[in-house]
Amino acid sequence: MEQDGTVIDVTDAGKRASRADSSGHFCGSVGEESLEYTDVSLNTSLRNGTSSTGGQGDRHYASLYGAAFHIFKANVGAGVFLLPTYYQDAGYLVGGLLVVLLGALMIECTVSLLHVKHRINHVEVKTYPAVVEFVLGDYFKKFVQFSLVFTQFGFCIMFLQYASSMFAAFFNESWAYKVFVGVCTVVVTPMTLISNKLHVLVYASILAGIFVLAVLSGITVVDIERLSRAGIAKGVRAAIPTPRLIVFISGHMFSLEGIGVVLPVENSVAPENRAQFGKVLRYTLVAIVTFYVFFGVLGYAAYGEKLHTSVVLALPPSGVKQTLKVLLGLSLIFGFPIQYVPAIQVMDRAFGVSITSDKKKAFLLRVALNASFGLVAVFVGSDTINIFASFLGSFAGVHLMVTVPALLALQIDHALNGDKEKYSCREYLLLLFEGPYTIARSQYYVYLLLAVVVWFGGLYYTLVSIFER
Repeated sequence: MEQDGTVIDVTDAGKRASRADSSGHFCGSVGEESLEYTDVSLNTSLRNGTSSTGGQGDRHYASLYGAAFHIFKANVGAGVFLLPTYYQDAGYLVGGLLVVLLGALMIECTVSLLHVKHRINHVEVKTYPAVVEFVLGDYFKKFVQFSLVFTQFGFCIMFLQYASSMFAAFFNESWAYKVFVGVCTVVVTPMTLISNKLHVLVYASILAGIFVLAVLSGITVVDIERLSRAGIAKGVRAAIPTPRLIVFISGHMFSLEGIGVVLPVENSVAPENRAQFGKVLRYTLVAIVTFYVFFGVLGYAAYGEKLHTSVVLALPPSGVKQTLKVLLGLSLIFGFPIQYVPAIQVMDRAFGVSITSDKKKAFLLRVALNASFGLVAVFVGSDTINIFASFLGSFAGVHLMVTVPALLALQIDHALNGDKEKYSCREYLLLLFEGPYTIARSQYYVYLLLAVVVWFGGLYYTLVSIFER
């Protein structure tokens, strides 16, 4: 898809081969290491229900409906239950407007990433790190891989923290949370030991998705019923003037960190349908942003100042609340291994471990990582889930979602022209600030400035919030 919205037929390589090949070089050696880092939950899930047979042998491709499902699933998960709490730092009017603007930014950056991949048009450049290596070089590729690994393992820590807080809420004891962190760590460890058996783990992922859908439906019904009976909750405000708006933004960036799945999703679509993928992507992301605003404002209006972490814990006492807590806790447990697998694949390569031939080393690595995740979850506590999620959004999410796509858009022309081989690394990066300064190009400079503000501001306020508790 071009920047003006024109759809490129990505199946017709002949029409566009010169775009990438005219540079006369291929930046770096994008090999198996880059290609392996894909969203494994995408590549293995629900293909029987959402795929069609492609033209190459018996290979199966995802349908456009399946692609939309995977994009939605990547952006709507356990993090969505934290969204109403963030409105305490913004108010429903300012917060809703910020989510709409942030959603527009996310859509622009995501479509821009897809556009850059299309312009490169190289068979080996098919994942996020590979695109970054081609355009920005090996150091930026390593940065993206680090950010992806950090984010995925951050999800794992938050999943332990989140699930344990759900189960500990059944007991009014200070020891309960720490005990359940240990229990949850023990429960998820066997699933991480079969990280190479994706055909098994995908069923856990499907089960987690079903539980999340059930909890979303249950909370929505309870919220609407409460609003119709009791009206707007105490403490709800339209606007809250506070610099902690940065925490609101970084928290939503955590929830919207599904940009890494976009290229694997497109790769899974049948070649003849890829020309339509850009439109499907836009519509799906618009639906996601709309849902975020609806669910966040609804929960904030229903519970107001009673919100502390997850909206589930703010529900009025009832059997429904107890059931939803169990379902949410189980969804986090069963969703843990799919979050774990992409990052552990990178760690295995980094430590030279093979899960098939070095089972003892693989076992020790996974046990050590899981134990460290549990210790971090205990250290940060059960009442900092939303703050920890905001930390992940400001530390790594903002770069994956905004910074890197903006840099790619600014530098793609120089990469295709072969400027990486003509200049030193420093000189090549300085080309980012070379004109022409068109409106389309200038907007990416604004995105970079916003990313810096969220990066530093989000880290500051999230760390302050943790140490103030």
